Amino acid sequence: MKKILLLIFILCLSSFCYAEDYVADKETKEICNQVMQNIYNEILAQGDNHEELSLFDEKALSLNQYGIYQIEYRYDYPPDPLKEKSRKKPFVFGLTINQQDDSAFQDHWGFFDFPLPALKLKFAGYQKKRLKRAEFNLLPFIEKNIYRLYNHQQKYLPLKVSVVPVKDTFEVRESVEFEVILENVSKGHMIVKLLDDTTLSFLVDNKFWGARSVRKKEPSNEREAKLMAIRERVKQIRRRVTERQLRLKYKGKELRDKLLLLDNKATLLSGESISLFFRGRSFLSPREIDIMCIYHVEVDGVKPFAIATITIEE
Repeated sequence: MKKILLLIFILCLSSFCYAEDYVADKETKEICNQVMQNIYNEILAQGDNHEELSLFDEKALSLNQYGIYQIEYRYDYPPDPLKEKSRKKPFVFGLTINQQDDSAFQDHWGFFDFPLPALKLKFAGYQKKRLKRAEFNLLPFIEKNIYRLYNHQQKYLPLKVSVVPVKDTFEVRESVEFEVILENVSKGHMIVKLLDDTTLSFLVDNKFWGARSVRKKEPSNEREAKLMAIRERVKQIRRRVTERQLRLKYKGKELRDKLLLLDNKATLLSGESISLFFRGRSFLSPREIDIMCIYHVEVDGVKPFAIATITIEE
């Protein structure tokens, strides 16, 4: 559950309302149904591990009004002669993918939803909030499959993030170096925040992974840290002076471009890109690594991200 919430919090922080007549395109609808079918199959495979799933079968699978699979299931525990007055409540859960403004399942106890703003859709479902250790938990199966839809909705964003390692294979204890590219794939121009250590973050195994831009120098001791803080204050003072000078010297588009750079922003024309190199922490054992890079600027309610795979060898 914590991993799901971390990813949702990072990637989708906004809520949007969309027209009720929105219909997902054919590719999106197919992917939604494949994701729901995968979740159904994985739940079905758990039947021998949980009493409450002993009756779970194809009757739990149906189509919602948008032609996307939905799962609804109820299990009534058999009565216990020794506890006639405290009969266990039925075990129920539900899940589907529907429009962002659809209210399906909202009246169920334990309702949850995970938005997919760029697709104008959301995962919506319900299950009781306080599960016993041995009871079936639906959320890990959503977590396992939701990445495919997160990846798919990136295609609908006007900005594209790419992560390009300097090589495919790194050695154990070798720093990982790579380039992050931000490209304007829309037909118009866009104002973007520049790439740096504040606008980008990196995840490995759903945990924040230490990576820093190569050009930035970190303080090696307390004295150097104080000197860097002083330089930053001086830089802010100079910025205010520079802005006044720019307004006297430039006008129109040229002035806007100069001021954007002062605010750590730039204008990207259609097809243009910016990039920055990073160096990440090494790994201590051979394995295959997926590095997720997240650009912390919301576009249509979604933070653009990319995943690159590298191999760590002895």
